[in-house]
Amino acid sequence: MREAAVPLRPSGRVRIEMDRPPRSVGVRRVVDLLARVGGLAEAPANASFSPVEQEEKGIRTGDSDDSPDGLPPHRRAMPLPGGGATYDLVIGLAFVSEEAMRALNRDFRGQDRATNVLAFPEPFAHAEGPAPEQGLFLGDVVLCLAYCRREARALKLDPYDHLLHLCVHGLLHLRGHRHDTQGETDAMTSQEARLLKAAHRCAPCP
Repeated sequence: MREAAVPLRPSGRVRIEMDRPPRSVGVRRVVDLLARVGGLAEAPANASFSPVEQEEKGIRTGDSDDSPDGLPPHRRAMPLPGGGATYDLVIGLAFVSEEAMRALNRDFRGQDRATNVLAFPEPFAHAEGPAPEQGLFLGDVVLCLAYCRREARALKLDPYDHLLHLCVHGLLHLRGHRHDTQGETDAMTSQEARLLKAAHRCAPCP
């Protein structure tokens, strides 16, 4: 491994990785909106690593025979004026059954019931700084569609608006937000409102 002192800047994009794309057109649109506005999500002031600190750490690239700079040609960084590079934020997104969500909630949170959304931050996301060829992986967001739809009906909310809200909520947890205190809750709620407003400027949910 060798460290490359390349200036990095966030691209403002979120790349979403899924094992299986959702079949519902409405859910796919929610995922697309999350990708379009997720880059606006800011880490809280007390997070362990701010985006600026991440950039100051530089990047690491692996040695390879595929190209002179150690990276396969299709995974080289996007060049910027002045020799810098951008990086995307990357999250995993999964939709699971109520049974699977209940098992996750029981195993990881000690609560033997299903829930709407769980977030699993990547503990080593900031250890070496973002790599432009791979992005900065923040962790996984898991949602239970059946639970979310039932919750939306009970609360008399549009199901896609509610799903987008929960996706944003999960993303903010990956960025380091919590809601253990009133101050943390207020900061997270403010971020949610800002991202949802941006999403609806892009396109209303179906």
